[in-house]
Amino acid sequence: MKKILCLMVLLLSGIFLMCSCADKSVRIVDYKLINPSDSNELLHVSFQLDDFYNPFLTRRENENFKKNFPQKNIKIIAVYEPIMDKTGSVIKKTDEKNYHTFMQWESDETVYNKINRFAFATNLHVNRDSQIINFDIPKPVQNKKQHYVLKGIFLYYPDFHSSTESFYSNKIDTVKYIPIFYNIIDINKVIDYKDRFTFMEPLSLEIETDKFVESSSEKIMVKNSVLKTSVWFENDKPLEKDLLSEEQKIDLFDSIEIFKDRRIIPLDEDKVDITIPDSMLNRTNIEISSGSYFKGKTYEVLHLVGQTSKYGVPKWLQEIWIRQNGDLLYITHFSNYGCELGYNIIFEKESHPRRYIDYGVWLKLKEDKTEIRKTYITPENLNFFEKIKQEKEEYYARNLKQITDFYTRSDKRDPGEKRVVSDRENEDLLKNKASKRACMREIDDMKRLFATPKEELNQQFKIYKKTINR
Repeated sequence: MKKILCLMVLLLSGIFLMCSCADKSVRIVDYKLINPSDSNELLHVSFQLDDFYNPFLTRRENENFKKNFPQKNIKIIAVYEPIMDKTGSVIKKTDEKNYHTFMQWESDETVYNKINRFAFATNLHVNRDSQIINFDIPKPVQNKKQHYVLKGIFLYYPDFHSSTESFYSNKIDTVKYIPIFYNIIDINKVIDYKDRFTFMEPLSLEIETDKFVESSSEKIMVKNSVLKTSVWFENDKPLEKDLLSEEQKIDLFDSIEIFKDRRIIPLDEDKVDITIPDSMLNRTNIEISSGSYFKGKTYEVLHLVGQTSKYGVPKWLQEIWIRQNGDLLYITHFSNYGCELGYNIIFEKESHPRRYIDYGVWLKLKEDKTEIRKTYITPENLNFFEKIKQEKEEYYARNLKQITDFYTRSDKRDPGEKRVVSDRENEDLLKNKASKRACMREIDDMKRLFATPKEELNQQFKIYKKTINR
């Protein structure tokens, strides 16, 4: 009891000490424009677009975009933050109290209210041969009374669809800027300094209108866009471009997220019960098949759901198919019919589709954990599915042995008496057998889809749509 009381006293003392310490925070309260006449010293900056990837564009459109960048007028701003101010005009310290509902206590907080500065780039010049954009920005103020640092350089370009993560302040401009440089450096040591920056943002496309919108909107399709840039100072010589690798593109852009919305991902009252032809969806143990279909301006989204509740264990699968202007773009699938295999098929207009499986593998390390491995399926390695089948055969065989061993150990019968399989054991055996059968059918169906040409899958989409809309 004494130990418990001591621990409670120590805990309360710790909380008291934490409460008695004042927190510190920074609040940007305003932005002040630096006029060209305010600064005589300029910092020369060079910028190049290393790589760009918009997943809503084709590969050729992305390449043309990079090749011809910039085709439109651009705007660049630099933002500066004060880190020392002896005048009291741009950093004002205030002491505030925060009330915490937990245990009803107050804490003190020291807030540094700062006025940042910003400037539009001047002497902006685009070298069409090297695609380097050169410009000048004011050097940060550094004197005995005030010390500013360059906080970031930001770009506005009409074809970059900026999200809420981008830099925006109505004190600066009516448009959003995306960062091309975001690193505090010593301005006196910028010679030969180069900065590589990767900016990734989710692009939210409203399906009904094909317009890029904020992510809070409904009925949207979300994919990540990436911008890679290089910035260097006081040197116009070109740098070798730092390109996105094919592996990076695949990892970053192969997934599409459809925001859950009543008209896309069906709720109970929105589901339409359907019967999927066995020739197309050769799965067993599905008692209920449901689907929903949504058509936007150019996009069509098909959502298929299968459910079963045999033996009191709910199992399900789902597939999302996406077409644009009648052209199949994407299929994603996941099921938990014992296999728990997911796959993605991404169709590219100028090349063969990428088809891969996200396969969970148990690794025996310090502790059990699952590693998701991406296995690409080609006509040459379709035997991958046979390997999975073999693994599942071994898995269900182990399950069968564990079930039999468990009931044998718990069986209380007289010596020499014949063992009788109980109803509960028989139910577990049937469940294992049914799960194995469903798993094997699931693997066969995945193999079929991975080997099916795009044109035939497009016909399958039409039949699904007709089935849902009948």
